[in-house]
Amino acid sequence: MPIDDLPGPPVFPVDGTPRERAARGQAMVRAGLLGEKVGPPSKDPQDMAMLFEVVASSLDTTAAKGPGVLQWEFTDGAPAWHVVVANGDTRAVQGRADAPRVTFKTSWEDFVDMSMGRTDMPKLLLRGRFRPKGDLRWLVGSRGMFPG
Repeated sequence: MPIDDLPGPPVFPVDGTPRERAARGQAMVRAGLLGEKVGPPSKDPQDMAMLFEVVASSLDTTAAKGPGVLQWEFTDGAPAWHVVVANGDTRAVQGRADAPRVTFKTSWEDFVDMSMGRTDMPKLLLRGRFRPKGDLRWLVGSRGMFPG
């Protein structure tokens, strides 16, 4: 089945040629963002941008209960990022948003591990290592926008 015919949003950005997509995947592996965990993930702004591009493109914004901004604040010194959730104009932006709908506070390493399925959110929530705040009703109502 062609990748464009798969149901739901793309799991990874499908922009570019197959060679460009392969190079992006290899860069993500070298940065510790994909594959087996062999150390802490890179905090290089370009590497972080690659991961947040994947996050923004993998959201099924049709399942969101209206527009909103998801913001990540990292406890280990990595710069903040936010994703503007808007059907047709979803994008990742480095920095803090003026009025995020939900803010997640966690470490960059825990966020990468959670995003890549190396650890699960309930475990991090119970240990106080992943703390959402803001409009949690919107977040729960929009949980269908997250893959998996």
